[in-house]
Amino acid sequence: MNGIVCGASKGIGFGIAKVLIQNKNKVIIVSRSLRNLKITSKKLKNSKYIVADLNEEKERKKLIAESFKFFKKIDFLVINTGGPPQGNFFSTEIEKYDYAYNSLLKSTIHLVKLTIDHFIKNKFGRYIIISSVAAREPIPDLILSNTFRSAIFGFVKTFSKEVSRYGITCNIILPGYINTERIRELGEKRGGFENFKEEIIKNVPLGRLIEPDEIGNLVNFLVSKEASSITGTSIPIDGGLLKSIP
Repeated sequence: MNGIVCGASKGIGFGIAKVLIQNKNKVIIVSRSLRNLKITSKKLKNSKYIVADLNEEKERKKLIAESFKFFKKIDFLVINTGGPPQGNFFSTEIEKYDYAYNSLLKSTIHLVKLTIDHFIKNKFGRYIIISSVAAREPIPDLILSNTFRSAIFGFVKTFSKEVSRYGITCNIILPGYINTERIRELGEKRGGFENFKEEIIKNVPLGRLIEPDEIGNLVNFLVSKEASSITGTSIPIDGGLLKSIP
């Protein structure tokens, strides 16, 4: 199958693209950084790449238009965007809500709108949205992420019911603490990665960080024909971190 993986130059997106390619899917990797894409494309043999800033409407349109130059048929779209700035209610300026709305919610819906007609025509399509456990259990000092990632739940539940008759599914993945460059950088800012890791995995029953490839394994299944009855849902990969009952 052919598809697009956004935010794929490193971290979770890279892990997803790697597993998909290993399973003989053809993948376009997307990032706003040309330098990172060139480095990543050497690691991911047979991948294509497109530079696009998903915060920009014209860049989203360009991404989909250029993707159809690589592939006449696209089967899946993995939407993976970076998180908005940290902050609580009192420290977060109202303008930052506009930014978070655009980067998380509007960009997701726009990418779906740009591809839905193609999926309907082919009577097949897979949308995978990479979110966060914060969408189900709000995390302190992440008010923007908590607000707009939860809103994506409402969109996916509604949208998935409207398109399932066309053979199209739409699902959300909720990663917990993932072993990526981002969490390592966060750990270094908080006094050292090893101490930070030890502290956060106290809350993870599995007792370790999740590897990006583990997210990739789930995505590889969800984009397949075998996952045709799974839609409109959210699936945590968090090592048991979430305490809520779905």
